[in-house]
Amino acid sequence: MLTKRYHIPVDELVDSGEVFGMKAKVKPKVKLKVKMDWKKTKRDFEQLLNWSLKTFPHLPWRTHREPYTTLVSEIMLQQTTVPTVMNYFHPFLHKFPTIKALARASEEEVLIAWKGLGYYRRARLLHAAARGFVERFEGKIPTDFESLKSVSGIGDYTAHALRSIGHDLPSISVDANLARVLARYFGLDPKPASDKKFRAQLESLYFENNHLSSLSARDFNESLMDLGRTYCTASKMQCGECPLQKSCQAASVTETEREKRYGKAASDILKKVKREKPLELHLIRVLVKKGPQILAYQKEKGEWLVGQRELPTYILKCDDEKLKQYPVVPKNLEQKISKKVKFETFRTSITKYKITNILLEMKEEEWMQLGLKNHFSKLSWISPKAPESNLSTASLKALK
Repeated sequence: MLTKRYHIPVDELVDSGEVFGMKAKVKPKVKLKVKMDWKKTKRDFEQLLNWSLKTFPHLPWRTHREPYTTLVSEIMLQQTTVPTVMNYFHPFLHKFPTIKALARASEEEVLIAWKGLGYYRRARLLHAAARGFVERFEGKIPTDFESLKSVSGIGDYTAHALRSIGHDLPSISVDANLARVLARYFGLDPKPASDKKFRAQLESLYFENNHLSSLSARDFNESLMDLGRTYCTASKMQCGECPLQKSCQAASVTETEREKRYGKAASDILKKVKREKPLELHLIRVLVKKGPQILAYQKEKGEWLVGQRELPTYILKCDDEKLKQYPVVPKNLEQKISKKVKFETFRTSITKYKITNILLEMKEEEWMQLGLKNHFSKLSWISPKAPESNLSTASLKALK
């Protein structure tokens, strides 16, 4: 299996221990620029594990362990900071205490519980995975890599995380933090975590003579994540505080050389695609009230924030002529806007767009006279404070 995933020629493979939940073959020993004392390396990582266990035992997903809670936390933590996830982890589990409860829920219920974490595609992947585990494995989360990967919503990283963190089985979950920390420690040229050959190198080092893979896989992966978000970040290396400093190759060179090879400049090089300049988008958000209720429409498939509700919204101006997320402001509404001198505005952003939101409040009679309801399907009157209203963050900002 591994040869297919990493495209390593069969004649270059050598035996190693258990990989991905099965006896497998991995890439030969990585040629390091400095010869490693593996016994010393193991002691270094034992110190790292002890530091992590003493410093971060309070993280909620570490206080009560089971594969389901690991599934939830790992998907939440992708592209979201630890402090943010800490605020949403327990409420989500209170709503869906078991994987079967999550599988039974509707997509809308899951999206409402996810609100505030952003990147809603992750919520859908988590929901799909829960249903897959229930349908195919009776709600159990398997231990072998291929079975995990066979479930919709589970990619390579999450499968490795479920093996290592969820089941504490030898596996390495290579994200940006692990890729960065291990490259610096072993003196490897920095590469993106998405680089398959680089991931294969790191896995080979992890299983090298079982020095590192004999440690708790759960503690090993989590300690590297902790180090990567504290003392060994992309923009700053605090080598004096690092538990791995004694044998770390990055710590052994001069500060100038360290910054040149491993610092922010090197991190920026890893971005294969240059960061696009944000596109300006000006939207008209129409607020129509009827007593305590407001008019909103539900976003449909193919639109941003599918399943959520928003105030009726129009594009007033956009740098991207191809954007079709909202209808273009009609002439009669544009004329009404041009007559008004001052508007309430607020800023938001989504994907590559920097958005200026212009709030326009009107009465129901005026809304009907302008014929604006024809531009939206699934319009309804809702109570904005009700949790089931599932209003988008931008719409909630407009109501403040």
